[in-house]
Amino acid sequence: MSFEGAVSLEEGCLIPGSSSLADGALVELIYEARAGTAIVVRRPSDGSLQLLPQDGPIDSLVRRELVLLPSEVGEPHSISALLDEVAAFVHAYVDLDPRHERVAAAYVLMTWVFDRFSAVPYLRALGAIGTGKTRFLLTVGSLCYRAIFAGGAVSPAAIFRAVDRYGGTLVIDEGDFRAAGMWTEMIKVLNSGYHRGLPALRAEPKGGVRAYAVFGPKILASRHRFADDALESRCITVRLRTTAREDILLLLPQSFWEEALALRNRLLRFRLDNYATIEAPAVRVQRSFEPRVSQILGALQPFLSDDGLLDDLRAEMQSSLVDARADGVEADIVELIVTKREELPIKVIRKHLRDHGEELSEKKIGLILRTNLGLGEYMRRTREGVVLLPLPSERLDDLAVRYGVNGSREKPARGLWFLRRGVA
Repeated sequence: MSFEGAVSLEEGCLIPGSSSLADGALVELIYEARAGTAIVVRRPSDGSLQLLPQDGPIDSLVRRELVLLPSEVGEPHSISALLDEVAAFVHAYVDLDPRHERVAAAYVLMTWVFDRFSAVPYLRALGAIGTGKTRFLLTVGSLCYRAIFAGGAVSPAAIFRAVDRYGGTLVIDEGDFRAAGMWTEMIKVLNSGYHRGLPALRAEPKGGVRAYAVFGPKILASRHRFADDALESRCITVRLRTTAREDILLLLPQSFWEEALALRNRLLRFRLDNYATIEAPAVRVQRSFEPRVSQILGALQPFLSDDGLLDDLRAEMQSSLVDARADGVEADIVELIVTKREELPIKVIRKHLRDHGEELSEKKIGLILRTNLGLGEYMRRTREGVVLLPLPSERLDDLAVRYGVNGSREKPARGLWFLRRGVA
């Protein structure tokens, strides 16, 4: 790839996380061990590519390959060809079913244009020890846009500073945060980082408060579901299993990193060529799914629109959210509300819960109705006590979808993906 012309940058206007200049030019950072770092600029007026070598010391995160960058601009490939190449790379090093390989490939491409969307999902590998979570993080993460590998005894403060600086894809394993307080702090960052415009506010050592931009893709690994429901609802989950494939190498060869770098170079070309044309889809409320599910999956739609996989993902995420709520007292209350569809005294709700092994006071039940279920506007105090008025059909339908009940406490269908895989 040849570059022509010069790029004039005002002092201080360009930092690693920059994406554009004043004239709308797209700016990217590349790194090659022998040549150092350089800036690639694509001008919107004529589509030309220009190269600006960078003087001075190289950032230690880049030099030590904790932040992975392309080394050059690769040759152009179609989106479908890139999806196939990424899926093939994932298949060579990780044991996933073919549909999850396609999900991983789509997620990788999405990371290279994530800043074209207002909300993005997280990709989470879930599995016991020895099922390949670290291999998943390395394989998928090494292809993502400005992958930031945050392992070991890293602090949440260091992580959100790195994400703010590079604006890339954070790759972390929950197991690296052994102190409960550190993971709690990390959850706050993750719950802000899925949506544009939700910075992490932190007090600075020398005084004052600074806002750190933490929006961007995240690739996570965990052994169990996240206890935080908000974080769990933002994850596309890939469930891992111990592999029996003899073709997967236990130790990554040098060729792995060379292949990954070559793919990153081609993916950089994809970003430069397609950034202006990738558009966020018009995502609207679907009655069968919670708004959060459709919202965060919208970013994958440009890369999964050719088959039913996107619909399967929606069904899986909806089912996962319902399963997480199914054992709560709120689900028992919703079951009664949806079944009866009539005025319900709190006393009746209390008896229903007692029959299900839950002993709660009427005051506590009222708090759940108002706070957890958001039904305060339908509660009235009478001479006989507090009652819950009949709910509109639309509100009943929303509760039924959210808690997976239809009057007989049956869960909604999980979608074709689950039927094909024989999941009960």
